[in-house]
Amino acid sequence: MLSDQIKKISSEFLEEAKSSPRLLTDMAAMEGYLAESYGERILIELLQNADDALSRKVIVKMIGATVFVANDGRPFTEDDLIAICRSGASKKERGQHIGYRGVGFKSTTAMTNNILISSNGCVFSFSKSSCAEKLGLRLSEVPTVRIPFFIKDVDMPYRTKKIFTELHNAGYTTIFAFEQAKKSIMEEEIREFDSSSLLFLRNVETIQFQDYKPTLISVSRKNESNGLSVSIHENGIEENWVVYKGKGSGSFAFKRSITGEIIEADIKLSVFHCYLPTLEQSPFKLKINADFSTDPSRKHLMLDSNTKAKLQMLTDDLTCLALKSLKGNYDRKILGALINRSTYAPIANDLYIAFSEAIKERNIILNGGTAIPLKKYLVMDDYFTLNEKVFIRSNSKIISEKTVINNDSFVERFIEKYCTESMPLDLYIALLSEKTFIKMCPDDLVAKLYAFSIKAAKNAIYNSGKLDINLLMIKDANGRLIELKNCVNKNLSPQMIDNLKLYCSSEDWIWFANKEKLLLNPYEIMDHGKIEKKINLTPNAKVTRWRSAEQQCVDIETAMGNKAIYVGKKNLGYDVESKMPNGKMRYIEVKLIPSETSEFTMTNNEYTAAHQYGEDFYMCIVIQRNDGIKVTYVKDPLNNIQVEKRVRQWEWVCDSFSGEEYIFRYED
Repeated sequence: MLSDQIKKISSEFLEEAKSSPRLLTDMAAMEGYLAESYGERILIELLQNADDALSRKVIVKMIGATVFVANDGRPFTEDDLIAICRSGASKKERGQHIGYRGVGFKSTTAMTNNILISSNGCVFSFSKSSCAEKLGLRLSEVPTVRIPFFIKDVDMPYRTKKIFTELHNAGYTTIFAFEQAKKSIMEEEIREFDSSSLLFLRNVETIQFQDYKPTLISVSRKNESNGLSVSIHENGIEENWVVYKGKGSGSFAFKRSITGEIIEADIKLSVFHCYLPTLEQSPFKLKINADFSTDPSRKHLMLDSNTKAKLQMLTDDLTCLALKSLKGNYDRKILGALINRSTYAPIANDLYIAFSEAIKERNIILNGGTAIPLKKYLVMDDYFTLNEKVFIRSNSKIISEKTVINNDSFVERFIEKYCTESMPLDLYIALLSEKTFIKMCPDDLVAKLYAFSIKAAKNAIYNSGKLDINLLMIKDANGRLIELKNCVNKNLSPQMIDNLKLYCSSEDWIWFANKEKLLLNPYEIMDHGKIEKKINLTPNAKVTRWRSAEQQCVDIETAMGNKAIYVGKKNLGYDVESKMPNGKMRYIEVKLIPSETSEFTMTNNEYTAAHQYGEDFYMCIVIQRNDGIKVTYVKDPLNNIQVEKRVRQWEWVCDSFSGEEYIFRYED
């Protein structure tokens, strides 16, 4: 019986302590270190032990000065007792259980020096004061969790005995009572508890907090064709994940939206797990789990040989997962979570670099049946939007053969991130010669293809191709195909001419028209389709002369009735966040230029933000004059102005713009 084992171990350890008082003092010091190291991880440690004991449910109660933590797992055995009493004596095998050192329970001494445990039909305690009294030593010279003391039923405090009975009757098999506890420690842990801590556990399905912040957290796990669907419920809020397990012991958890789509997880949730969450950031916005080596607190990974081996295993598994997603075997939205890097922390950086190098070398199968390393995939220029690239790859027979199977926006963005080859000019020209493609292609995209090809040929950007006037096609006003060499202005619709003028600069078109002796010249009708500028005088806006352009933008937004703040120092890709009365957000990048004929540039970060926020992104172009400022708001600039990519530090340059203009007088 367990009670007999408790009495036997208690007697043996008391005699051992009397003969080796120095050893006992060392144990006391080690226990203090573990309590400090584990810090705010007591609840996590007890949850881990419950999962190893095959528990389905865990409950935490606070009554008076006592904290009760109970689970319904396998009752205490002699091995469990020895593992708690001795440091490093646990029989847990690495990879088979979450814990394996047998030292974690000692962290609970940060909360109290008097612990009662009820399990397997008996009650025993760990008590620093009882231990010191039995050995005639000072409290500082003895550990709390070392010598177990059997508690007779008649010696049990009435209230504790009553709670034990209630919990056992409710199906809980093992109960810990932390008497005279520093409840603030547990309260803080409950307050900060991350429900996704249950994500990689094998057994625990519910954890209930009573008395302080009453909460019931439950988790349901359901096998899918390729992964494990996990739903976590907390006070009516549902959080969904899908977990993909690799060939090794590692796994990856991707966040799901309420509609079931894979999305990027919040950066606070994107951490490495050693079954339970650590404080180590994941390289991507997802969770990564493996049997890593950690420090005693299990907060940080230790980069030893075991962790390095696990990182290599994860690299292989993540590469395999990405390739299967490219083929369509897994949800391709997985690829969207493997694009944006979330941290440069050392261990995350190691995994990111290893994955980046591995995926570039792996073969992908093109629609034409050719196998090539991913790094050799032909990437289209960023002059074209993501949707335009997908349209081209999906509808051009020429380009489709050089495209991976199941091409979509997630595939395009992912491969652009990791490959190194640019599509040659002759393929863009081939698009303009492909009759079936030009027939179905929107007019604005036809114009963009011409503008890009002309610019590339003129500046010799892509040396492997040249424009051949005899092959190029365009649509006439009736939507029929016509050879460009035979085209005159009256053949084209006003919309097509406007598009050519919008995307192709007059300098580039004149060079092309003269070189090829074109009959078509959209710049002969310079006033056709000219956008009428809207000039607004807003005297109510209080604009101070000497303030920065960014702050002047904040003042203008405020005058418009919006709630605006300057966020330029956060490196978000814009300077001002403005909330309209209807709750809609405006993300505004401010550009101060000396005159209307001046260029301005977009950084890569700004370009990314403009792409991300679309119609909610504004370019606020400010010209400061003697009597006031002139402001032009350009909504969704990537689709409403023409920018040219120049190789300086990858910035996009605009030399002309139009939008809603305002004149603001300076405040006296």
